[in-house]
Amino acid sequence: MRYETNSLFLLTSKKNYGGQVKIAISSKLIKSAVKRNKIKRLIKEAFRPESENIQVQAPPGIIIGVKKDISSEKFLFFQKEIPALLKKAKLIRWK
Repeated sequence: MRYETNSLFLLTSKKNYGGQVKIAISSKLIKSAVKRNKIKRLIKEAFRPESENIQVQAPPGIIIGVKKDISSEKFLFFQKEIPALLKKAKLIRWK
């Protein structure tokens, strides 16, 4: 299934992949590897506290992708976007 916010998307699999989370950023979208890696680190850090709140028995494989250039965004942006994305996918509930 595919779930989206303005700048991110989330893909889930019906198969159990042990709760792996992968992050996909196209090099066509963001040319600089340094910027892509920074975004990946920010997404991972924003996802880490939310991973404890996932409400499913067998966590699916999750892919978080970027739809537009968000390399200038700060960590607070990701702290808001990741929970909203997980909520749309019905993986967590609002606190």
